[in-house]
Amino acid sequence: MISTGTLMLCKALLTAGAIMGFLLRELWLLRRMKREDEARKAEASGAVDAHETCDDEATGATGS
Repeated sequence: MISTGTLMLCKALLTAGAIMGFLLRELWLLRRMKREDEARKAEASGAVDAHETCDDEATGATGS
């Protein structure tokens, strides 16, 4: 029969593993959200730059 100490150790390790898995998943999700946010900002700034270029070409204005 398995001793009580062994069962308690197994339970502690299982709990620690579950907590670590949850924290790693949360870290992965946060990093993914950060990358998506940066990509969205870069895309938005690229769209603004393209818009300004189109406006400059239409009016004949030069960048100063």
